[in-house]
Amino acid sequence: MAERLNIVVPVKGLHDGKSRLSGVLADDERVELNRFLVERTLDLIETVFPNSHRWIVSPDPAIQKIARLSGTGFIPQSGAGLNEGLAEAAAAVAPVRTVYVAADLPELSAENIVELAHVPGIAIAPDERASGTNALSLPLPDSIGFGFGPGSLSVHKENAAATGLMVEIVKRPGLMFDLDTKDDLSRLEGWR
Repeated sequence: MAERLNIVVPVKGLHDGKSRLSGVLADDERVELNRFLVERTLDLIETVFPNSHRWIVSPDPAIQKIARLSGTGFIPQSGAGLNEGLAEAAAAVAPVRTVYVAADLPELSAENIVELAHVPGIAIAPDERASGTNALSLPLPDSIGFGFGPGSLSVHKENAAATGLMVEIVKRPGLMFDLDTKDDLSRLEGWR
């Protein structure tokens, strides 16, 4: 299945990402944190699925260099917001199983990615608060409409149910913990 798999990582940008941590981290620290998270995610994906089609979608041209160094394709995002970027990515990638995974999952594991890649229908990975979505696995890149934002888990469940396909909610620690708050930083390992 690895040869017929897209893995798409949306990245807001090195300077714009993790803006909610601006009261805790200096601008250069946020840039380094974003770089660390993106590089860690890409390294993990390449290790698990080296023959998959790996993509980053981002409005930040600086991310293109990171993508190139890791052998990952780059989709320059022209629209505003995560949902628009993912729609652009869905239109640009091959029509095969596509895993969309956030870059800010510091406990993401190889097993998490493998599980998402092998779901027969649609998989939705919620965040720890069970309100947001941290990853999606779709039979085709555009199997459902993207509804990221407040309450995205409910939106994605509804969109998935409307397809008539089997829907699996994948609750794994590595997929649930996303880095958003000062308290989350205390759980981050491997970064200064």
